[in-house]
Amino acid sequence: MKKNNSFYFTLLCIPIFAMLFLSYSSGQTVYYVSGSPSDNMDALNEQGNGLIGNCSTCHTGNAVITNSSTISLIVPSDYELDTRYSITVSSSSSAARQGFQMSVEDTANMKVGDFEGDGFSTQAFVSPIVNRGEAITNTGNGSYQNSWTFDWTSPATNVGPVTFYVALNESNFDNNTTGDQIHLKQSSSNLLSTENAVFKDLKVYPNPGQDFVTIGLPANIENTIVTGFDFLGKQILVQDVTANNTIDVSSWQAGVYLMHVTNDKGSITKRFVKQ
Repeated sequence: MKKNNSFYFTLLCIPIFAMLFLSYSSGQTVYYVSGSPSDNMDALNEQGNGLIGNCSTCHTGNAVITNSSTISLIVPSDYELDTRYSITVSSSSSAARQGFQMSVEDTANMKVGDFEGDGFSTQAFVSPIVNRGEAITNTGNGSYQNSWTFDWTSPATNVGPVTFYVALNESNFDNNTTGDQIHLKQSSSNLLSTENAVFKDLKVYPNPGQDFVTIGLPANIENTIVTGFDFLGKQILVQDVTANNTIDVSSWQAGVYLMHVTNDKGSITKRFVKQ
């Protein structure tokens, strides 16, 4: 499991979201209309000063809240390759101005997939310093809301499990770097295996059943074989099946059976209870 420090390192300080001001030693402030800049703290780490990008360098005065209950995430628990998903980041805070930044990374801490914002309240960008993958942030227009929905397209190649990292800035909007509250949260997603991806909509019903069981295949699945095994592992059935193929199980003893469904595109095993 990735450590929290990797989370902070990845989230790149989120040094001012679209609605925030940065204060420099000269007293000058900068407004980031297009969204939060990326990788500033990671750049410092690459220079070897040992700082960790948890946003508190730019937003001071309050401790960073990890695994924050203020943030709600809607992300896929499992993902398929090269597939678009709708992602939602929400905040329960009543702060007048808020902002977020999200990235998705594999176990090697590399950013993966592609984000697509709406161009008005959210905007994707390529991290210029570390990992050079895509992240997404709100824009100035999006700093007045507390929920953002955007798309993420998963990588086309197998990178294994990924983690969605998000940071939220609750701004007091006082034109200073102090008094803001940073919240962090993460959620993991596993790659849906080939066998599960092919047969993810397969149904075995009724289950439990008595005399007949139907193998409900997904559309466009052909040349499929079902093999049945009893609880001792003895093979008791081998049969070609088509969509909504019904199998006679009236002679089977009551108990638990395994139905192994396979074709040239994948396989899956379903548990069936005979009454």
